[in-house]
Amino acid sequence: MTSTFQIKRAAASIPLDQHLHAVKTANHDLLRRAFTDQAHFLGTDDGELWTIDQLVELLCSTKGQGWEMVLKNREVFFITANVLNFIEFLEHDAHGAMRGSGALLLIAGEWKIQSYTLSSSMPNRVVTATDFVECLSA
Repeated sequence: MTSTFQIKRAAASIPLDQHLHAVKTANHDLLRRAFTDQAHFLGTDDGELWTIDQLVELLCSTKGQGWEMVLKNREVFFITANVLNFIEFLEHDAHGAMRGSGALLLIAGEWKIQSYTLSSSMPNRVVTATDFVECLSA
């Protein structure tokens, strides 16, 4: 028997799946549908804080060559009936293990991504290594 939580979780996964498919296929219309009009995307590099319009523009600049992130696991946490947080564990060919996290809003019966943070996953032993810290300081 399917629980109410499972149904809500499946519905909330739709825009997250759309986002991953949109960036893989460079589908800017699908990307725009997955996000709210006021959404922000925080990328992995310094200065990568984009509005949804800027993210769509970036995706359009790939000339149909998007980037693929394979979903390994996803957790959703309902905050209220209309707000949830999520964490995604992803795999990228060039960047390895990555994480996506953020918040979704329920708008007119559809879940939409309000904020998305993409981060690289690094073992603590790498982050605390002297040469890594020196590299970041340079």
